[in-house]
Amino acid sequence: TTTVKASTTVYDWDLSTDGEANNSDPAEKWWVDARISIFESGVNPVGQEHDFTITVEKYFSEDPGWEPAAGVNVTATHSGVGSITSTGPYMTNGSGQVTVTVNSFDAGTATVHASATVSVDDIDIDVATDGYGAYEVDNTKTWTDGNGGGYSCTCCYACGGLTVDWEGTITSKPLYCSNDKLAVDCLAPSFDLSHNLFLEKGTHAPVVHTTTHYLIVVRELEETPALPDNMEAVVVFNITPANAEFDKDIFLTLVVAEVPANAVNVTMAYYDDINGVWELMESEAGGPSGVAELTLSAPINHFSIYGVLAELEPTPPAQPAHFVAGGLNIEPSVEKLSVFVTKTGESATITTNVVNDGGQGGTYTVELKLNGEAVDTEIVTLGAGQSKQVSFTLSELEYGQYDVEVAGLIDEFSTSRTITWWLIIVIIAAVGLIIWGVVWGTRRKHKTQLEG
Repeated sequence: TTTVKASTTVYDWDLSTDGEANNSDPAEKWWVDARISIFESGVNPVGQEHDFTITVEKYFSEDPGWEPAAGVNVTATHSGVGSITSTGPYMTNGSGQVTVTVNSFDAGTATVHASATVSVDDIDIDVATDGYGAYEVDNTKTWTDGNGGGYSCTCCYACGGLTVDWEGTITSKPLYCSNDKLAVDCLAPSFDLSHNLFLEKGTHAPVVHTTTHYLIVVRELEETPALPDNMEAVVVFNITPANAEFDKDIFLTLVVAEVPANAVNVTMAYYDDINGVWELMESEAGGPSGVAELTLSAPINHFSIYGVLAELEPTPPAQPAHFVAGGLNIEPSVEKLSVFVTKTGESATITTNVVNDGGQGGTYTVELKLNGEAVDTEIVTLGAGQSKQVSFTLSELEYGQYDVEVAGLIDEFSTSRTITWWLIIVIIAAVGLIIWGVVWGTRRKHKTQLEG
């Protein structure tokens, strides 16, 4: 603070900016300021988070001097390996401080800088750890994988390796003991290498509620939960532990060897066992990788039942039952009354074949008409594509001509008595010849006797 006083002598009057009489007070000038700090640097194993503390201060006067700048929005920037893993906004607390978290799953060094605009008595001052107002700057973070920085990696199976059992095909990868995160990428394939589960380096082992699990089991389901209409399951797997969650997406890839011929779309889906429904997923097609193969891959962040579902063309409604008759056959009876008389058609057997060529089962009444009048019926029940022979028997028919109609088929027969006249004539002629022969022989014999 600077104080400026002025004085003069007018008509032997002493005037001074001392605030006395009508004089003003001395003029004062304040210079305000702000500064920003970040600390502290460190060396950690890869996969272990690190916190940087950012402090913002302001100066208004000698008393109290530098004091915390609370409620200031801070911007954090990062360069080098890893990334900032905490989420903003970053606003300073009552101590003028805010924390920024960084992490890396690759060995190397990262640098974090911070900047802010501090308001001091309505004056905005821009400060930055790599610019004006930088005070204490200790902002370098180094991650090592065990080959440097004085840190020896203790990741090993004994302290929590992650194992994936895909129907007996075992894949195991080490975890960092400090945080249960993968030390390397994990690609866990099925036996035939067609399907796989991929977990990126740095992915935390699956967690169910607050329990960490170190074994992932994948099994193909034989019985698929109920599917939506016009959907067919191509391949379905159950991945456990059920309801396990991950801190980042993992990737499930499924290969479809054969797609239904009537499929209009193929997609990945998971089963929501709470609501009992299949939820379709956005999947990326990676095939076909073979003649009839389709590869689908999708990010997932929890375990459930996953599969590939095919949407099928809507099935047209089945045609109703439709009956057609064919092969009408009439077999009149034949009765021989004597050698010379035959009676035909006093009774008759009438048969026909009925076919249901519709798309559904149904019942049909087969009606027999004789000379235009219904004389008998038979009810047949047939499934789609089935057939049956229907038979009617008529008896005690009078002599005459009969027109037959069965299920739209028409034929005729007659009832008659037939005399074999030619046989009678032959017999009469034969008898006549015999008689003539006897008479002729007798006469000839008598004549011979007279002449002798």
